[in-house]
Amino acid sequence: MSGGKLSLDTRSLMERVYEYLRQRIHRGELAAGKPIDLNAISRRLGISKTPLRDALIRMETEGFVTIRPRRGVYVNPVTLEDVRQYYEIIGALESMALVSAFPRIKTRHFKTMQDLILGMDHAINDSAFDLFYRRNLAFHNTYLSLCRNPRLIHIVDTQKRRLYDFPPQPHWIPEWERASMIEHRHILELLEAGKIAECSNYIRGVHWSFRVQEAFIRRYYPPHETARENRK
Repeated sequence: MSGGKLSLDTRSLMERVYEYLRQRIHRGELAAGKPIDLNAISRRLGISKTPLRDALIRMETEGFVTIRPRRGVYVNPVTLEDVRQYYEIIGALESMALVSAFPRIKTRHFKTMQDLILGMDHAINDSAFDLFYRRNLAFHNTYLSLCRNPRLIHIVDTQKRRLYDFPPQPHWIPEWERASMIEHRHILELLEAGKIAECSNYIRGVHWSFRVQEAFIRRYYPPHETARENRK
């Protein structure tokens, strides 16, 4: 009993450390390609190396950092090739999840998605990118949550956080978001019409297509000339 409780407490601490590191990377305080000062973080948080190590192992498995034995832990940059792979993974899994979830999508879900589209419009008009991003995620999660495959949802969520949070970009592209709004409306129209195969193909072949979105992607993600070098 006590062993189970200890494990739960340890996992909870690891989650808090993970979120702390995530926020520091998101704010640019831990820069891509730079080593993380583990001793300083341990002292600042007043924790041992164990939960910090566990959090970093999780971050490495998710592609956010690289652990180099005897050399340190480094934040990974996002390269265009990374983005291409993330788009391919998200498009494939999300389109598959949609087909699985469709029988459980009800009228109330369509209403939720419509409200989120309106909310995204307002966020664009207010130049509130963080709010736009959260509502964008909520739009997709409306049907993803119905696919009854938590592992798939976790993988998709991880890839999306990698695109947005690790690291953040100093700008956003309103015309990309407005083009995205057209796509979101079309996704909803196809779902309401029951055209699930067409909608699934659209999500994979347009909405999450690196080729279709490449011009915007290249503007949003600046090239990292030393990205591959930093990973060696």
